[in-house]
Amino acid sequence: ALDQLADFRYRLTNRRNADLVGYTVEQMIGQPISVLFPGWQQLSLFASMSAVLQTGESQQYTEEYNNYGVQGWFEYYFVKLEDAVLLMFLDVTKLKTSEVTQQQQADLLQNVVRNSPTGIVLYQAVRDAGTGQIIDFVHTLSNPTNDAVTGRPNGGIVGLSMLEYYPTNRT
Repeated sequence: ALDQLADFRYRLTNRRNADLVGYTVEQMIGQPISVLFPGWQQLSLFASMSAVLQTGESQQYTEEYNNYGVQGWFEYYFVKLEDAVLLMFLDVTKLKTSEVTQQQQADLLQNVVRNSPTGIVLYQAVRDAGTGQIIDFVHTLSNPTNDAVTGRPNGGIVGLSMLEYYPTNRT
């Protein structure tokens, strides 16, 4: 029965996969996966492959992998083919690392803005639809120091027009 599934066997693989895991294609083809990677049944890969084989429903997800000397972020695609599962994967480590770096930089900038003793406000230009001329600005960001100065806590000035709030600024 399928619920007694214990392992999978490599029916095919490519050189990219073989190089990644430190084997040759010839060493992998025909081998049970557990012979090359003992205990792999504890990984999410086995659970996904089993579920795809049992349900016939394809799966796709991205996750961090750190097993058997392979480390990185991979996007996986699992598809049932008869009594087999085709696993395709894409190494997205560089993309994921870039995302993490961008998020860290965004968090750092947000901390600087939030904790600055200087009032910081960001204005978005409002343009006349016909001429394209700037006719006003809208507050799109206000830090706590600026909130205290304006008397509008929790970014209460955000969304308000500059000329509504400061009519004398027109000049």
